[in-house]
Amino acid sequence: MDYLQKLSARYPNVASKLLNRVKEGGVISGEIDSVAAKIWRLGQLWLVFFDGDDFGLTEDRSIYDDIKALAESLPRCSIEEEAQIWMHTTVLDMSKFEIRLGLDCAVDTIGTYLVLSGQYEETYNLLVSRSHRYEILD
Repeated sequence: MDYLQKLSARYPNVASKLLNRVKEGGVISGEIDSVAAKIWRLGQLWLVFFDGDDFGLTEDRSIYDDIKALAESLPRCSIEEEAQIWMHTTVLDMSKFEIRLGLDCAVDTIGTYLVLSGQYEETYNLLVSRSHRYEILD
């Protein structure tokens, strides 16, 4: 699947920032489609977190269904907890720039409330502090 194309279709500003980074010679954590896939996944996982038991915000139904199934398997946990676990796993090999782009996908879907309420920065700082490996890239 061409995730850059998928990202461009749904989140054109995010895709544009990623493409501009590459065009300007900036370093990213892998091949562009692989990075776009991680950005897409992180954004969708954050939307799953907000969706909880009610699918409605998440764009990618398969990601939502996977997280829901994992949450319902043993040991059981909430969909929100499962989404957080997978967000932490997803960002392991992402740069700070890429993490921001993933979170920007959710902002594009939900709105600037996430930024104004401080949830964006709080989530960003948590993800970076727990699992950031590409500090040199930023």
